[in-house]
Amino acid sequence: MKKTVVVVFTAIFFVCTFLAGQILAVEIEGEPALWPINDNIRITQFMEQNVSDQQRESVGEVHDIIFDKDGNIHYLVLSRGGVLGIGADLIPIPWKDETITIERNAIILNMDKQKVEEAPSFAADEWHRFMQEEFRDEIHGYYGTKK
Repeated sequence: MKKTVVVVFTAIFFVCTFLAGQILAVEIEGEPALWPINDNIRITQFMEQNVSDQQRESVGEVHDIIFDKDGNIHYLVLSRGGVLGIGADLIPIPWKDETITIERNAIILNMDKQKVEEAPSFAADEWHRFMQEEFRDEIHGYYGTKK
């Protein structure tokens, strides 16, 4: 009986070790970052992902996503700068097919880093600006997109 229990526990230990190794190997390769479930994106894994420009230079991280009442995405909001998120600039980017490309484990803006650096931005305590038509016009005018 005692020998059987030891064998069972040993087998369980080796199976768990094997599975943990497989999970870590996939994480190290970067595979599960955005597509862990049947090529669908989980919003929790999309958040805080690094965002790059066309040359694959980092331009910020996903801070938030703005939806309309019908569930359509309107803006990707990047966070750039600051310390531990404090004092960071928030940069809204219109969510259009020609603006953003999502590749396996990468979010790419179809623009250069300088365009993002000069983009209209707001502070973390200024979310009310999205209620202002002028601010939305400024954003879309800058990127050349329609609302």
